[in-house]
Amino acid sequence: RGEEIWVQVAVAALTGPDGELTGGIAALADISGRKRQEAERARLLDAEHQARRSLAGQTERLQSLIAAAIPGVLFTDEHGMISQLNRSFCDLFGLDEDPGQLAGTPVADLVRRIKQVFADPAEFVRRTGDAFMRRQPASGQQMPCADGRTFECDYWPVLVGGDYRGDLWLAWDMSGRKAMEDQTERLLRAELAARVAAERSQQELAEQN
Repeated sequence: RGEEIWVQVAVAALTGPDGELTGGIAALADISGRKRQEAERARLLDAEHQARRSLAGQTERLQSLIAAAIPGVLFTDEHGMISQLNRSFCDLFGLDEDPGQLAGTPVADLVRRIKQVFADPAEFVRRTGDAFMRRQPASGQQMPCADGRTFECDYWPVLVGGDYRGDLWLAWDMSGRKAMEDQTERLLRAELAARVAAERSQQELAEQN
């Protein structure tokens, strides 16, 4: 049938009473099934090793990207434990520890520590708790800080195959952009007020004439 067959051969010599060789016996066994199983097992092991190497490489690249990210990045697992965070997150919130030291600790403890950064700690706890309970993406959430800075925060639930596997939190200091937006808004208000005043003056002049 064109299939490769593996055969195991066992040979034994036959001797007479005087010890002289009188013949031999050979036994043949078809071990093709066992060899196919061994080949399949080796193939699966090789595929597993390659998958592990690929996953390790992807994990290393992801960790490098997170570590170098400008926004503060915080990953938590489905049990409320910190999976990973980067140096930017620690710098934003004034955390002295190395990011690796905080991995594996409860995120609730971290929230209690960083809430004092915000001008309204209770509002920060309420909004983050609400996002966590609803598990709905939220982006562009602006939070004023006690020192005058303004943080912008995003929240994304991590879903794998539709199953909840944790949370992704992003935060960055957008004080410069906020100041520019405020300045632009003030200029627009001043321009509008000047335009209204000019229109009122023209109307009064027209009535006098």
